[in-house]
Amino acid sequence: MAMIRKVEETESGFIRESNNGKIVFENRTRRGQSPFTTSQAVFTDSPTGTLAYGEIEQEEPLAFVFNELVTTIQQYTTGATSTLWKMGTGDVGVNASIPMNGGTRTFVASYPNPTATANAIGVFSWVAPTATVDYNFFSDSAGTGTNMNGDVVMSTVDNVNELELTFTNTANRLAYVTSLQARGVPLLKDDPIIIPKRDASSTANYGKRTAPVHGGYVPNVEEAVGWSDWNAAVYSDPTPRFSITLPANRSTAHLVQAILRDVSDRITLTATGTNVGLGVSSDFFIEKVEHEIDADRTHTVKYYLSEAEQFSDMWVLNVSALGTTTRLHY
Repeated sequence: MAMIRKVEETESGFIRESNNGKIVFENRTRRGQSPFTTSQAVFTDSPTGTLAYGEIEQEEPLAFVFNELVTTIQQYTTGATSTLWKMGTGDVGVNASIPMNGGTRTFVASYPNPTATANAIGVFSWVAPTATVDYNFFSDSAGTGTNMNGDVVMSTVDNVNELELTFTNTANRLAYVTSLQARGVPLLKDDPIIIPKRDASSTANYGKRTAPVHGGYVPNVEEAVGWSDWNAAVYSDPTPRFSITLPANRSTAHLVQAILRDVSDRITLTATGTNVGLGVSSDFFIEKVEHEIDADRTHTVKYYLSEAEQFSDMWVLNVSALGTTTRLHY
């Protein structure tokens, strides 16, 4: 889930479960496309309305105001081909041998390890080990007898940051390991680049409010600037948020909406009646859905809503006019 959230954070998109149980990924432009540009239903505070809701609650908008966005760019490089792992001198010779007549031994080279550089995070590629260069077998533990590299058959399994080396001794005498290493190309972590974005006007009005996200996998500086500008445009000022309760058993129309409506659907909320007095009549996106069916089968649905304008007033080619009621999208 942590990795999925990083993808969501980088894209400024949305990952959710649909009402039919599937995992859905919406990129940052999804709500600006059909069918999310058109309201799917009108929920009203009028008791005589076709889709009258039971309760409405205004949510605290400051929890979603962020005026400092910090993007962290993490890049990686490959190092030069080098020895990534080597058997210690205390483990060679008499302490490491391959049994005779088809006997086998398996060793695992791993990286990073205690001798790796501090910024090493893994193996980009392993080099196929070769006799004499990467391993030597002798008929005696001191390495002064007969070289047995020709009697030992090697096989490898590449497990990314581990290289599994299996040696089979075809001779009728022990084969002593006198040297063993694994070479490869290391994957190195560069110093992070941090790009801050601060909205002075929002900070003056609401105090410093740092977003809890950092862009995840934003690949470069230009992308980081776009990511920060986009999120600052959306979150630097409060946007209306409400939750409404829909009595699904009230009518067939209510029940149909309870079944059909899903997260990200666009709906119209009307709360202009004298009993409520919120003066709201605009489009909202559904951010969260809760269903409750009690013991007497009363079905209630609660929708958590955020104003659609913040996400839908971005300029769309051949749809809207740039600079009038729209702004550039990331």
